[in-house]
Amino acid sequence: MIALFSAAGLMLSAIVVTSDVPLEHRTRVDHTSGSVEAHYTGTVHLVAKQVGSPGPGGRASTLRCEWSAKLTVNREARHEAGGLLSHSMTDREGIALSRPGWCNSHRGAVKAEIASRTDELQQRLVALAAEDRDTLLAQVERQNEQRNAG
Repeated sequence: MIALFSAAGLMLSAIVVTSDVPLEHRTRVDHTSGSVEAHYTGTVHLVAKQVGSPGPGGRASTLRCEWSAKLTVNREARHEAGGLLSHSMTDREGIALSRPGWCNSHRGAVKAEIASRTDELQQRLVALAAEDRDTLLAQVERQNEQRNAG
């Protein structure tokens, strides 16, 4: 998806690229009704925003590409009693990068830098999984209530 706008010398565009960084985490959450095996998978979405303008005839260019890498985490969990419990969440913080020039010229380098920060992204995934614990337990409770009511 590419969008291009130009107004008063300011050029903006957005490029969305999905990174190839594989991220996952497995954990077990114990509940009074049984344990829940949770599998978290993360996807990194790179978004580029072209800002500034090329410098006309001998003037300095203000052209820059502002990159952000957002981590989306999907959880699938199975309770011992059965049933799939899923949830999605996004890391609000993300990783911000900035490069001079056109966005297309930095796509490979930015993907490589994000790949080099896989450990940081993995830590964020594990932190999101820990934050998800209460949501997961609430889903288990709702599932148990529905099972007991039916």
